[in-house]
Amino acid sequence: QLRSWMFDDQGGHGQSLWFRDQNRWVLDSTSVLGDGREASATNVISRLGEDEFIWRSTNRTIVQSDVPDTTPVKVSRVKAAK
Repeated sequence: QLRSWMFDDQGGHGQSLWFRDQNRWVLDSTSVLGDGREASATNVISRLGEDEFIWRSTNRTIVQSDVPDTTPVKVSRVKAAK
């Protein structure tokens, strides 16, 4: 099982447990913001092909209050010019 950690320059920190679901990774994430508030989210990274994926964050909460989902973000690798 994969686990990742994050730290930011304002004192926030968190962790995620990663689960494989066919062509996507699902991250169950919990964190503490720099001001001490607790937050959670489900982050999904869906592979579209060799050079592309979509990231989105759903089921987001801060101090047990719902926060809107993010707009999906498409990430594409740019090939270096030869």
